[in-house]
Amino acid sequence: MNLTNINSTITLYARWTPIVYNITYVLNGGTISTNKETYTIEDTITLDNPTKTGYGFIGWYNNEDYTGSIIVNIPSGSYGDKTFYAKW
Repeated sequence: MNLTNINSTITLYARWTPIVYNITYVLNGGTISTNKETYTIEDTITLDNPTKTGYGFIGWYNNEDYTGSIIVNIPSGSYGDKTFYAKW
């Protein structure tokens, strides 16, 4: 179809598909079976707590130095691959 010689009105519709991003969990010897492995910009993800025999879970961090705030979720509107580190 040649769109330069159109003599009538055409309506075009955009179709969007959200990008799927990966979530990686560094468990440091712990285990978890319920956390999601992917998300999109439309999702709100609550991070579940892992378990490790003989240890108490302190929280998820977005860096291996465990600095900054504990992370409990990925809010909608977030994007990009995420890695979370379990602190015991």
